[in-house]
Amino acid sequence: ISHEYDTLAPSNLDVFTKTVRSGMAYDDSTTKLGRLTHYVDTITSDPLNRDKSPNPNLVTVKTVDIDPKTNAVDASSGLVTGYDAFNRMIGYTEASHEYYVDAADSTDYGILDLTTTTVRSGMLYDGGSPLKFGRLTGYTDTIRSSASNNLETRKTISGMVFDTKNRAIGYVESSDEYYIDVSGNKDTMQLNLTSTTVRS
Repeated sequence: ISHEYDTLAPSNLDVFTKTVRSGMAYDDSTTKLGRLTHYVDTITSDPLNRDKSPNPNLVTVKTVDIDPKTNAVDASSGLVTGYDAFNRMIGYTEASHEYYVDAADSTDYGILDLTTTTVRSGMLYDGGSPLKFGRLTGYTDTIRSSASNNLETRKTISGMVFDTKNRAIGYVESSDEYYIDVSGNKDTMQLNLTSTTVRS
């Protein structure tokens, strides 16, 4: 259970959130490296502090799968995920389901029933000479949501730079949005929107 609050003005921020992580699995049986391959996070309001929840009627279930094979290819997207030859994570698939519950914890999908799938791929690290920190410097998220079945969003983070204390101080985010037809193919004639954000 997390509790966020403003020590100077508690009325401005006093929020409780409950997260239960379950189903954690490892690849002991295949590579014997013990790398994480699966878990489920269920995020709800804290029952004892429901009135202090930012979304007391919202339940979010996030299922994360990481293929233990080196440079694995995600079956649905064709993107490379899993771990690299140095056992660093280079991608995963996250399936998120958000739905509504009332004060009695009864589910009502008619009010809210939203699913989102995010495939993270191309995770890069700065492990080359002279730096050997292995800090994450870039990745790509490919996102599909039931809110817009024909929309796919691809966000790429690149050029991550750090200060002398290894804190991120800048990066470039490129976002591409495009239309997906009923066959699952990209149709840029329907929608093809690109934007770039430089954070510094």
